[in-house]
Amino acid sequence: MSNILNATDDTYDFAGAYRLKNVRIISSDGKEIDITPVVTQLNLFSSIYSPFVTGNIAFADTKNLVDLMPFTGEEMISFNFHTPSTRSVHHIDCTDFPMRVTRFLVQKASQRSQVYYIEFASLEFKRNNRTRSKRPLSGTYSTMVESVLRNDLKTRKTLYIEPTLFNQKFISHNVPPATLIQKLADRSISAKYESSGYLFYENFHNEFNFRSYTSLMYDAPGVPKQSVIIYHEQPETDNELEKQFRRVKKFELNRNYDHTLNTREGMYASKLITHDIHNKTYNEHFFRYDTNFSNTLHIEPDKTKSNLLAPRSFVDDDNSTLFDQYESRLMVASKSGDALFSEVDSSGNATYPYNDNHVEDTLQTRLSQKRSFENIVLTLTVHGNCALRPGQIIEFVYPFNASGTNEKEYKSELYSGRYVITKLRHTARAGDDTRHETIIECVKDSLRNQLPVNYNNHHTKPKSKNTYTINTEVNR
Repeated sequence: MSNILNATDDTYDFAGAYRLKNVRIISSDGKEIDITPVVTQLNLFSSIYSPFVTGNIAFADTKNLVDLMPFTGEEMISFNFHTPSTRSVHHIDCTDFPMRVTRFLVQKASQRSQVYYIEFASLEFKRNNRTRSKRPLSGTYSTMVESVLRNDLKTRKTLYIEPTLFNQKFISHNVPPATLIQKLADRSISAKYESSGYLFYENFHNEFNFRSYTSLMYDAPGVPKQSVIIYHEQPETDNELEKQFRRVKKFELNRNYDHTLNTREGMYASKLITHDIHNKTYNEHFFRYDTNFSNTLHIEPDKTKSNLLAPRSFVDDDNSTLFDQYESRLMVASKSGDALFSEVDSSGNATYPYNDNHVEDTLQTRLSQKRSFENIVLTLTVHGNCALRPGQIIEFVYPFNASGTNEKEYKSELYSGRYVITKLRHTARAGDDTRHETIIECVKDSLRNQLPVNYNNHHTKPKSKNTYTINTEVNR
């Protein structure tokens, strides 16, 4: 165990090897305990759907180390964890920004030793639990987010913030900073891509991200991001390190086409009624998945815009499609009217340079986009790779076996291709089972090829039956 955990060089004999160094528990009074030699397992969790990173660590204690430092919940944990990638060594370094202990458990292993289990999270996670944002904000939503991160969460980590459109005013009413940022994310429209749907998340490389779904997939409109690695199945006997690194140990494709939930959540179609509280008027806004799909960017570039997750087929005997069912989700939202945002002085300069909430440009699209990223979920178990981050693009060659040709691997043209990493779990084990694995959960919002389309309506109208009134008179 010590050979792997305390190695000082960056050479690796096999994919799945790792280095874990300088694992220290630091008490609130500055006392440090080095537990590197006794660590048995380390788990790290990050996700584009979670504002903060978390993890846990287990270690065996045969020398009553914990007696030297009674745990009170104010401790910090620092470590340096790294593995090789296909081209270089990448680190997860928590020495400059140590993790904070959130939970401490004792599991008695024997009369002479105990196993301790510590859960931890970033410092900003703890600050978020004890801080409330309660001040007015103005400017673009992206500048508001930067202000909240620097002034409320007081983070010193690197920020990647995608600029948003429109000047706004927003008042926060005693909510945690992360809750406030999520509210701002729900209202944001990208200045670069003019698309809604923003994410706020942290990764283990000491970075916070506030960015749109589109920015994860594209460097610029029409310029898809390059994938960081291509995964596929390979024989276990292949000893070349780079090929081992690209090999998938286990995979599971969850084609979660929950048609009912997609319909109810407004993925295919919806109707939004906006009420202008100033002019006392209302407007109706109709959302169609196919129209929106053609006007936005997706994980699989397709000039024909025909690689939707749902086919353009008839669903009823009235020649309607899924995308015509606007009342499958009905929503109402208030607006303030443009008149409130057009005041000018005698020189013609705007005296109130702020904009309406533009809810008709964000709400329906965001709800449909969220559901479209939950229909195809791929889970990969691969050799550990600290270079991976949530939000990156990977590729996977999805195999399938045709009948009678099990010895030959075919590539599924429908489910192979590009995926966005949504969740990462790093698991490093020591002892007889020393290895590092990374479990990747990734998604796609479009297919590589078009689904089969049949423009003939097979929904026939049955002959109407009679209606009978039941006699409710009681015979005596």
